[in-house]
Amino acid sequence: MRDDKKSQAEKDGRIARMKDRHLKPGDVDLLMEADREEVFARLLLHLLRVCPECRAVGGFILEGVAAGSIDEKLLEGVWINLDKSRLDAPKLWEELETELPEKRKAIVKSKKRFRTWGLTEFLCERTLERALHDPAAAVETAELAVEVGMRVPGWRDGDWIELLRGYAWAHLVHARRKSGDFPGAWQAFVRAKDIWDPAFANYGDVLGYEKQFIALMIGEKGGGTSRLPKWFSNGGTEE
Repeated sequence: MRDDKKSQAEKDGRIARMKDRHLKPGDVDLLMEADREEVFARLLLHLLRVCPECRAVGGFILEGVAAGSIDEKLLEGVWINLDKSRLDAPKLWEELETELPEKRKAIVKSKKRFRTWGLTEFLCERTLERALHDPAAAVETAELAVEVGMRVPGWRDGDWIELLRGYAWAHLVHARRKSGDFPGAWQAFVRAKDIWDPAFANYGDVLGYEKQFIALMIGEKGGGTSRLPKWFSNGGTEE
């Protein structure tokens, strides 16, 4: 509890300091040049800190910078979009949760606003929580995570979307194993590895998924995805 208060105090302090980040001598000249991202970032953060109306719209950027998930010197769109997507995910889940499980996939297929990066990650986290007490519900949630993840549009040419998709499939591997469905887990394992490996070779662990991915796929630390679990070598027929 004390650590949580300290962490929040640190975030509040970082946000408060942005109020005093005014233009510096030479910044106006920099704004006229090509390499001006850092100056723009400082101006935007300053504006969000001092203007209530602007903060009501973009305050999540301040929170992301304070939490360290957004680089305050660049404010790259991909990280801002990802942060916003994560913040919106719980509300999207609240809407889906009121529907019958069999109807949720249909909603994702028909409504674009549910096809988000943040919702995919959120459902992956829910899968892990449910796997502890209700494996069947965990499978249901993981399958929905895969459905969402496979429909999330990429943000830029050749981006990291395949890492997200492989990550979601790895959660389905975990959930099916927990439920005792080893053939189904084996099928998900193959799919996850086929998606993940090429993307990881291109981009590495840019999203910080690797450790969790390996733990879900292999069920033990280290070794990479080239190591196959015992049940995989047996065609998914046993543990």
